[in-house]
Amino acid sequence: MIVLLCILFFMPLFTYLPMTAVAAIVIVAAARLIHFDFAFQWRIRAYREIVLTVLSFLSTFFLGPELGIVVALGVSLFLVVKHTTMPNLAILGRTPSNKWRDISLFASADSIPGVLVVRIDESLYFGNIEQIKDMISRIERLGDPHLHPSAASRNIVPVHGVVIDCKNVNTLDSIAITELLGMAADYKRRDITFCLIHVRLEHLTSLEAAGLFSHVPPQNFHSRISAAVEQVQSIHAAKQRGPLARSSVGFRQSIRTTIIDDYEGPTSTRHFETPDDDL
Repeated sequence: MIVLLCILFFMPLFTYLPMTAVAAIVIVAAARLIHFDFAFQWRIRAYREIVLTVLSFLSTFFLGPELGIVVALGVSLFLVVKHTTMPNLAILGRTPSNKWRDISLFASADSIPGVLVVRIDESLYFGNIEQIKDMISRIERLGDPHLHPSAASRNIVPVHGVVIDCKNVNTLDSIAITELLGMAADYKRRDITFCLIHVRLEHLTSLEAAGLFSHVPPQNFHSRISAAVEQVQSIHAAKQRGPLARSSVGFRQSIRTTIIDDYEGPTSTRHFETPDDDL
């Protein structure tokens, strides 16, 4: 109210006020709007947020408020796109204590020859599914998602089984479901066993409606990574001995029964529970 009265009736009194005094008033008023604890951000190593804040301040100071806002929005949008195009994917290995850990973080975790076990730490949607699909393909062929396609493979033996842990996949859109169908069909054509772990019940409903179960039989859905790996190894051993008979009769009821038996938790987070050996 005071500001409005000053603007309407007292502006002529400020005609001869020095610009430096006006600038000081603006700085004092704007300083109270800034709530950024640099010490705390530095202590938790939030260097990206610190750089973005300093860059926004300097661009606003030297280029003006309009260009400063444009620069801040542009850098923020760039970071979002970068995160989308570089999704987080972990290759899991088994430790001596039978725990499954990221092999890039735990030296004691050893990958299983011929079996690729990965954990997707992102929601799957149109913005990242192509990148995730390409990363899994590179790991399968080369053993590392960052190797160039022309590089030599690091895999000791050819991959005959792919196990994907979906524990951290919170959302799944139609584009991601379509790409998963394509992956499953390709693995089936190449005779590679494809297993999914910790899939949420609501996601399975969508996958069933899309026809995933025609490519991935019910026994390939598990609540434990160890169980999936053992199944992949058993199927591979059986293939070495001879044809493996597979029956699809009643597979939809079977998969739903498996899900219900393993389900515990609120409706909003229905998924296979994570046993101790997968933590």
